[in-house]
Amino acid sequence: MESLTMNAKRAYGDYQTPTEFADEICKYLKNNLNIKNSESIEICVEGESIILKKYYKMNNLINLINEYIKIFECLIDSGLIITDREKVITTSKDFSYLINKNINIAFLKIMEERRQVICKEQKKLAIIDGFDVNSSYIILPILVDGDVFGSIVCLKNDILRDTDILSANILNYLIKRNI
Repeated sequence: MESLTMNAKRAYGDYQTPTEFADEICKYLKNNLNIKNSESIEICVEGESIILKKYYKMNNLINLINEYIKIFECLIDSGLIITDREKVITTSKDFSYLINKNINIAFLKIMEERRQVICKEQKKLAIIDGFDVNSSYIILPILVDGDVFGSIVCLKNDILRDTDILSANILNYLIKRNI
């Protein structure tokens, strides 16, 4: 974990008011933690330390999403991978080794295009660096009020069917309803 240590008295001396100082800290943290203005920061106190982390709404839904995945695994014969904007947060059984792995930049760009990507035939897909899968797939960004919160990836070893696409869209809807 990255940490930021500042001498508050020395740093505050460069600013006219405490508000200017606080604004500068916020700018610094948002830039270094890759946080957009519309995103939140989680503040935790641990002993004498204050810990600031990027707040992910998706992380609060993992248990619910896992229940959805169990249901969808019974309905469709597909692998499921759920990501936030930085990493894989949960998966169906076959891909559990990917949990907490960072997604690659190319996959993030696909999510940020804010459109579903459907490949009904077998094709190479790279979600994280060092993990390529040859599969048919659908990628659905999880969008709430125009912001990308993550994605749903449905992978299939054979041809992707319309029922697989419909099921992935239903899962997307259920997740968005709870964000």
